[in-house]
Amino acid sequence: MDLAETVRSEFPAIVECSDYVFGDAPTGTQCHRSVSQAMHDYMNRPGAHLMGHYPGALNTQNATTKARVAAAAFFNAKPEEITFGPNMTSLTFHMARSLEDHIKTLPSFPHLNVILSQLCHDANVSPWLRLAENLDGLEVRRLDFNRKSCTIDQSDFDRKLDSKTVLVCLGLASNACGTINPVKQMIKQVRATAPQALIYVDAVHYAPHMAIDVQDLDCDFCVCSTFKFFGPHCGMLFGKSNLMRTLRPYKLSVCADTLPGPPHPNQFQRWETGTLNFEGLAGIGAVIEYIASIGDRFPSKGDSISKNESLRKRIVAGYEAMLNHEAKLTKRFLAGISNIPGLKVYGNKDLDSTLNGKRTPTFALRMDGLKTAGELADQLLDEKIICGAGHFYAKYFAEGLGLMPTGGYVRVGFAHYNTLEEIDRVIEVLVQISKACNFDCENIDGNWTGL
Repeated sequence: MDLAETVRSEFPAIVECSDYVFGDAPTGTQCHRSVSQAMHDYMNRPGAHLMGHYPGALNTQNATTKARVAAAAFFNAKPEEITFGPNMTSLTFHMARSLEDHIKTLPSFPHLNVILSQLCHDANVSPWLRLAENLDGLEVRRLDFNRKSCTIDQSDFDRKLDSKTVLVCLGLASNACGTINPVKQMIKQVRATAPQALIYVDAVHYAPHMAIDVQDLDCDFCVCSTFKFFGPHCGMLFGKSNLMRTLRPYKLSVCADTLPGPPHPNQFQRWETGTLNFEGLAGIGAVIEYIASIGDRFPSKGDSISKNESLRKRIVAGYEAMLNHEAKLTKRFLAGISNIPGLKVYGNKDLDSTLNGKRTPTFALRMDGLKTAGELADQLLDEKIICGAGHFYAKYFAEGLGLMPTGGYVRVGFAHYNTLEEIDRVIEVLVQISKACNFDCENIDGNWTGL
């Protein structure tokens, strides 16, 4: 039973536009039908704020509880450590602003530094640059990246991390080119060199492809957006409970000043501002259950996962099944484009790189013979292959490769609902574009389809 062929019918957008190849997964994945159904069900039942004892309030409490428990399992955290918000960017700006008071109280202030990565989406850069502007004297150190592997330059990290580092902001995976950084090892290095440093991890691009384990990473914060993994336009933040209790948030004085927990585990918490997107929370609970259901239906080790297993175990099994399928997509794509004349792909080109946890099935491309990235994207779109061109808010990556003056790069990215046949279609179109640029494609024999 093929994973993609089975689940595609569960995505209404894919059914509606079945003649298109959805190669825009890193921009935002398509929504699973269980998510829209859960949001519909919430919106069409009595609704109200939390804390009441009537149908609307109880419905909201149930949706909020399910979402918070599911998100905790998703991160491998505790429900009290989960904060909901509009998106990753808003949550990160909120946290950056709130960390100002904490940093000012440190003994070595202002002789401290923050480390940012040139591989990151700007949402894990600009909020911290603004923090440094507001804290006169906080030095900003920018981590370079290896131009060949498109991963963080470890030697540069070794040089820039020191005992005065107070904050390290890293991305698990590059939304630009899909490469995965050795964040776990880097965090260990931070803990040994700068014990007072807080570690903020952007998992937005990682979350659609691989299971997140904040306990294993030992990060202080981890953030993602659920529309990147088949869900609603919402954000989720993990923060260690001791920090979330003691750091001072920007909040209304009349709002809760505690974390979720007894006797009211469903309440707003001190980090959640204003009225939450309750229908979105219903969608969050549904999408995490959908990922877990993949583990039930497509066990990677051959033994079916019982629905009585813990949600966390089912989530991990779901990701294992998705990874196995996406590894095939990556292998097929990289093998198929490896001999296309004039085509450049940035980042890890090892055929088994997704299976080995080195990249996601997201690719940054350029074609020699075309003056701009937009020309390549337009020609792919003409063949109903959905993609885009630009910097995708990872502008430092495009700048580092010298691609900004000519429109950045074309980003094509896939998810578990993409098929091998779609990969072949993209490759065939790229071959035709190469031929149109007067490159010799006679030696391309199509052997990749046997992988």
